Amino acid sequence: MVLNLDHYHLNSQELKIGKIIMKLTVLLIYKLQNQAL
Repeated sequence: MVLNLDHYHLNSQELKIGKIIMKLTVLLIYKLQNQAL
């Protein structure tokens, strides 16, 4: 996946928030999968 940085640019704060949301989402899915088992 290639992003055009001219049209798609994030400031550092938005990028950090995005990474945190991704981590929380992965952890949530992981927990739900473990509970299902």
